[in-house]
Formats: sequence, structure tokens, C-alpha cells
Amino acid sequence: MDLQYCPDCKQETVVVTPDGRKFCDDEYTECRYSYNPYRGKFFVNLYMGDRAFGGREEGGWWFDTGEFLRCMFVTTSKTKALAARDKIQRRVCDQMNEGRREKWSVLSQGVYEIQMDEHPGADYPTGRPYYC
Repeated sequence: MDLQYCPDCKQETVVVTPDGRKFCDDEYTECRYSYNPYRGKFFVNLYMGDRAFGGREEGGWWFDTGEFLRCMFVTTSKTKALAARDKIQRRVCDQMNEGRREKWSVLSQGVYEIQMDEHPGADYPTGRPYYC
């Protein structure tokens, strides 16, 4: 039997199904890179970060939220993305947040935050978290 390799992650495949799908592990799950059009790209995204009330359990709890505002930079280099994130933080976010209250304050209306992600920006969380 010839060894077959996943075209995405280059790992030895365990199974090749009759319809041609390749599985990379004993769990028979498809390669995690198979359908990722953003693989190898780094996005520097601007968010409006805030906190939302989660519930009254244990004396009350809050969770972080982020409203995606815009993508500021895209590159294939993680080093360049980190440098761009730091530069934008110093030049843009720090100025825009001047006079704003921290997001943990009850009087906060949110703060501008810059993040490096491996996907295009999106609001987070996608669903309401629950206290366990």
C-alpha cells in the first residue's frame, strides 16, 4: 500500500474515501486546513471593545464583547502584522481612547482595541456565553 499525504498539512493520511476525501487522523476528521481560504494571512483588525452583563450568578458576572469596525492591515508575515498592530495601537487607538473610561467602568461606552487575528474581523462573541 502506497503512503498518501494530506495536500494541506502534509501529514500521512489514514483514509482516502471513495469520493476522494482525505482524513489525517484516527478520528476521521478532515484536515483542519482543508477549507481555510485565509491560511497564512494575518489581519490587523480594529474593534470597539466593551463588557456586557452576563448574569446574577455568583454575585454577577460580565463578559468581553467586540464590535468589528474595520480591517486596518493584511499581510502574510506574522512579524509585520505584530509590528503594524503595535504601531496602530500607539498612533490611533491611544489617541481615540483619550478621555474614554476603561471598559471595566460602569460608565464606559467602550474603548478602541486593535487585534491581530488569523481571520477577517467579526463581532465577538458570536453567541451569548452562559455561566456554568
